[in-house]
Amino acid sequence: MSMSVKRINPPEIQAFGTFLNGKIDSIFATMNALCNAVVDVQYYGTNAFAFKSQCSTAANDMATKLQTASVAMATNIASATSRVGGSLGGERISINLSDNKLTLPTPQPDTGIQEVDPAALTGLSTTVADQFTQLIDAVSSLAPRLEQTDWKGDARDGTLAAVQSFVRTASTTIESTQTSITDAIKTQVEVVGEADVAPQA
Repeated sequence: MSMSVKRINPPEIQAFGTFLNGKIDSIFATMNALCNAVVDVQYYGTNAFAFKSQCSTAANDMATKLQTASVAMATNIASATSRVGGSLGGERISINLSDNKLTLPTPQPDTGIQEVDPAALTGLSTTVADQFTQLIDAVSSLAPRLEQTDWKGDARDGTLAAVQSFVRTASTTIESTQTSITDAIKTQVEVVGEADVAPQA
C-alpha cells in the first residue's frame, strides 16, 4: 500500500460516481439509437438487407464489447473503492448497469421489393457521424473528470486505472466500428447513385 498522502472529499467522490453513471447511461442510449438508425433507414431489398446486416452486426459487436468493458470497469471500481470509507469517510462508487439494456434490432428480411430513399442514406451518414461523436465525447470525458476530483490515495488511483482501461478499449472499439459503418454507408450511397441514372436520349 502506498504511503503517499490520502485525501478524500466524500461529496466530490459521490459527484464523480453520479457523473460516471450518467455518462454510461448516455453511451448505452447512443448505441441503441445508432443500431436503430441503421436498421430503420428507408432502404429495402437485397442490397439493403446485406448492408443493414453488415452494419447491424458491426454495431451490435461494438455494443457488446462496450457492455463487457463497462461491467469490467464497474467491478474494478467497486473493488478499488470497497474500503474508501474507513476512517476518512466517503462511500464506495458503484455503477448501476441494470438500466443499461441493449436493444439490438434485426433488419427486415428481403421481400424482393427494392426501395431506397437516397436522401435517407445520405442523412444516415450525418446521423451516424453525430452518434459516434457523442460516443467518443462521452468516453473521453471520464478520465479528465476524475482527475479534477478532490481525491488522493490508492482507491483513487485504482479507480483511475479502471476508467483508463475502459477508455482505451472503448475508444479503439468505437473508432474501428465507425470506420466500418461509415465506409459501408458511403459504398451504398455510391451504388444507389450509379444505379439510378436516366438513359441517354
